[in-house]
Amino acid sequence: MKQKAKHIIDQLTQNPRQVFVLDFIGACVTAFITGYVLVKFEFEFGMPRLLVIPMALMASLMAVYSLLCSLFIKKRFGPFLLIIAFFNFLFCAISWWLVYSFSYLITPLGYAHYVLESAVVFLVIYIEIKTYLRLK
Repeated sequence: MKQKAKHIIDQLTQNPRQVFVLDFIGACVTAFITGYVLVKFEFEFGMPRLLVIPMALMASLMAVYSLLCSLFIKKRFGPFLLIIAFFNFLFCAISWWLVYSFSYLITPLGYAHYVLESAVVFLVIYIEIKTYLRLK
């Protein structure tokens, strides 16, 4: 299993366009979960909807950025990979700041959501940085 995961990551890092597509798909899923699921089930997760909606907007903007990069960037992917990696990190940092700030509202399901979301986003950041370093 570990070898298969390593192989998949190695394949992805050889094609920066695929990394942007991966980020696009992830950002779309995050925008949907954040903007619809967390809003609809606010009391089950615990994060106030007024805070969740701007996070969904941020994920949507990141999806647009990644899609545009995958379609229009032909050369010099590196700086664009670093930009999206930074914003992915920023998204996680803001999420955890909100979780900390509103910890008295967050439910166990809410904590589970943010832990899983962060794990996936950090895997994507790892792939983006590894791709960037491979391009150097």
